[in-house]
Amino acid sequence: NPNIVKVVTSHRGVALYFSRAPIPWHLEKFRDDVPMRLEGGWQRHVGIYAYRVKALREFVNLERSDLEVREALEQLRFLSNGYSIAVAEASVPVPGGVDTAEDLDRIRQVITSGQTT
Repeated sequence: NPNIVKVVTSHRGVALYFSRAPIPWHLEKFRDDVPMRLEGGWQRHVGIYAYRVKALREFVNLERSDLEVREALEQLRFLSNGYSIAVAEASVPVPGGVDTAEDLDRIRQVITSGQTT
């Protein structure tokens, strides 16, 4: 689902890449023209950020990278310019995001019915 951002991290919890596409891909299957997403190796990204003021001031002066433009993910501007982004696991399961009109309708139903997701 391109509305769900995926992140691949290092063993130390630092973001290596963000994508809207399935990542990573199994190389041998890709060569056979039968792409197959590897199970595991990525996490769903929930965009809660904490930046230092200095980093934000630098960010707005950085040129948009080709990766940022292609993926429509601003955090790739940081990665493309050598910044590190720490990634932490949520302490509890996080419900689906609100990224589409259908998601918004789903959340409105939850709110009006008093249900939990």
